[in-house]
Amino acid sequence: MRRMTFRQGFSVVIVGCILAASSCTAYHKGYDDAALKGREELLRQELKGLRAVIHEYTADKAELPQSLDDCVKAGYINLIPDDPITQKRDWKLVIGSQPTLRKPDGIVDVHSASNAKSSEGTLYSEW
Repeated sequence: MRRMTFRQGFSVVIVGCILAASSCTAYHKGYDDAALKGREELLRQELKGLRAVIHEYTADKAELPQSLDDCVKAGYINLIPDDPITQKRDWKLVIGSQPTLRKPDGIVDVHSASNAKSSEGTLYSEW
């Protein structure tokens, strides 16, 4: 049986390290993809909840909220949630008008403040 030289042994170790690193990278990418999908699903839920709160506030008070903080003060939500994508309370508010209301101008919709593309290829700010 022939013995490996130091150089051959070193090469085997390097190849092994490369294979191990590539499998870790593939595992890490899978984890990153799953984490992104989780944040995207949480964003969908937060948007759905905030839109429901805006609608309920408007229906009850016959006026549009002027800020998300108005919804907190009125008891419709306990706190303004963080945007799961930006991880900040920096929601992009859509200001509009409903002429039939007492105070016709205010928040009519909410979107993520992120300009990044989602895993679906759309901008989060368009959700």
